[in-house]
This record gives sequence, structure tokens and C-alpha cells, in this order.
Amino acid sequence: EFNVQSSEFPAKGGSASGGKVEVIPNPNKGEFTIECQMPCLPAGRSDGRCQMANVILYNVFGQVVFNSSIVNLESTIVISGLSRGMYFIKVTSDGESIGMGKVLVER
Repeated sequence: EFNVQSSEFPAKGGSASGGKVEVIPNPNKGEFTIECQMPCLPAGRSDGRCQMANVILYNVFGQVVFNSSIVNLESTIVISGLSRGMYFIKVTSDGESIGMGKVLVER
């Protein structure tokens, strides 16, 4: 059903966090998993949970079509109603870019 491939993209500018983001599968049908391979920083929290990351998906016109916060280093994103085509994904944490890349949706 899916062409199971992945796209990895390093943190922009070689961030000190050493972060990397992977989108699996890519291309996909509007459902994919984001794996953030970065240190789990407590960000001043006493409960030991990882700091949140923000996932933003843009269409080719630069319009935001998805914006959500994630806490897990591996999260499934389901976006129904997306048209077939290329989208751009940006993952940030604490205002700093963790990674940016392309996501291809095939219907």
C-alpha cells in the first residue's frame, strides 16, 4: 500500500542539539511518522518529560496546513483531506529549528 521509504534531514545549521528528523514513509497517503532523533532535554521540567517540539506543515504556497505540538520523539501524524503533492515540514523545539524537509503526499 505504501512505498515505504524515509526522508532524513539534519537540523538546520548543524544545531548543537545534534537533532535529526525522519519522516516515514515518504511518499505517503497523508499519514506518516515523525521520528526526532535528538537528546531528550528536560527543559527545566521536574517531571522528567521531554520538551515539546512543534510540527508545522506548509503547502507550496507557504500556507500552514498543519500545526501541532508533539512530546514523543516518535509521533504519527494523520492529515486527512490533504491534496496530492509536495509539502514542506518544519520541526522546532524551544524556538530553535530541529529540522526541515519535504513530504510527498500521494493519493
